[in-house]
Amino acid sequence: MLRFNGPVGSIISVTDDTNLIMLTYISPGGSFAVSGAGGQFSSTQILVSVNGVQNAWIMVTCDLVFDPNVPRGDFSIVNVVSNGRPVCCAPSSDVIKPVITGCADITANTTSSSTSCNVAVTWTPPQVSDCQLVSFTSVPASGSLFPIGKTTVVYTAKDINNNTATCSFKVTVKDATTPVATSCPSDITVIANPSTCKGTATWNAPAFTDNCGIVSLSNSSTPGEYPIGTTEVTYSAKDDAGNVGTCKFKVIVKDATPPVVSDCPSTITLNADQSCKAKATWSPPKFADNCGLTIENNYDPGDKFSVGRTTVTYSAKDNSGNVSSCSFDVVVKDMVAPAINNCPSDTTITISSGSSTKTQVSWVPPVATDQCSSIEFTSTHKPGDTFSQGITSVTYTAKDVSGNTTTCAFKVTIVFDEPELEIFQVITPDGNGVNDTWWIGNIDRFDNNKVVVVDRWGSVIYSATGYNNNKTVWNGENNSGTMVSTGTYFYTVTAHLGQKIVEKKGFIEVIR
Repeated sequence: MLRFNGPVGSIISVTDDTNLIMLTYISPGGSFAVSGAGGQFSSTQILVSVNGVQNAWIMVTCDLVFDPNVPRGDFSIVNVVSNGRPVCCAPSSDVIKPVITGCADITANTTSSSTSCNVAVTWTPPQVSDCQLVSFTSVPASGSLFPIGKTTVVYTAKDINNNTATCSFKVTVKDATTPVATSCPSDITVIANPSTCKGTATWNAPAFTDNCGIVSLSNSSTPGEYPIGTTEVTYSAKDDAGNVGTCKFKVIVKDATPPVVSDCPSTITLNADQSCKAKATWSPPKFADNCGLTIENNYDPGDKFSVGRTTVTYSAKDNSGNVSSCSFDVVVKDMVAPAINNCPSDTTITISSGSSTKTQVSWVPPVATDQCSSIEFTSTHKPGDTFSQGITSVTYTAKDVSGNTTTCAFKVTIVFDEPELEIFQVITPDGNGVNDTWWIGNIDRFDNNKVVVVDRWGSVIYSATGYNNNKTVWNGENNSGTMVSTGTYFYTVTAHLGQKIVEKKGFIEVIR
């Protein structure tokens, strides 16, 4: 093995005698191996050239003694091998024993994929130096199966002069594989027996496997009765190396039975005292549960209750959260009815003008009070409501939470001052501004009026609706706009007064 010490990369050629045996490019500091055909050189020296220029002659005989620090031209010898063995011969090599280096202890572990306690262990063989090595063996060889524990490996080197050297190291194999459970049970859930508060759990014991064999098995619990709650069960397997494999699962016992309730009181009805309250007493309900329980309630016997309905609740919860309850009502009645003050008196309203038969009526509402509770105060009418002609009864009702009621009533009477149609029977349409139109008194106080005027032969000469003595008014003209002749004409006036129809008939004189 040669190392190129030149300053720049170059083409390196090597000749053995006259034969070119290598041609390659080498960078500065690069190393390269040189060997003859079939591993043998044809001469005792080789010629090394750089870029075609002879640079160094190097001896390749067995008696070569080299120093890597001694240059050969632009090259240094870093290693020499003869027949696959290092060449380090000196003239007295027949008395130099082989030298073995690189023996070191090895530690290996079993793996989960191991099927036995033996492990195949491989290593890089140690190095040996000798001029003429004949054999280099190891017992056991690399790749052999090694048992758990320590095994000594011995390397022996022998040269042609029967010089020998040995080197030994230890291969330590550790069992790093824990036993494995192959049939670990899943968590088990059972219902507790109400009489014992325990549940019975059964299972098949788990099985374990190990590459080197199991020494001992243990478990924290066995099938049988378990208390309410969660219990963890652990099975353990231990091998020769002390590795422990476990299987864990839970036994869960549930209490599915709620507490039993008895003697739950019925509704209690009492009359309120002057403070609007009543004291209630009762015998508390009974609860039973074998697995422990806690009882809570919102009221106790002897408590005072306000007017109205109050629900009393007892609740029992066992240690597993199952709940049973008992509820009943305490009803306190108010025996005193509400009071209504300032009840309005009867009132009468007269409609003296206009055409409507209805009118709004207002009053000061009465006031209702109750000593014990809120009240519901209602009325059939409210101030400002519209009332029709006639008598209407207005009633106020006060009701407390106990159902006691008080009423206040008064009457509203609407009297209608019925108007009369005043019909003038003479019209003088002569344009002097006096009596030029036909005046019908009070017609504006009626609804939906209609006025018709005919001559003596019954022909209609004037007809109008909504007659108002102003814009809609007869001025003596016929329907064609021609002034009628002096004479007697006949009229019909129809008007509505609420639901009543008033009709007036007669004659009228037209004088011009």
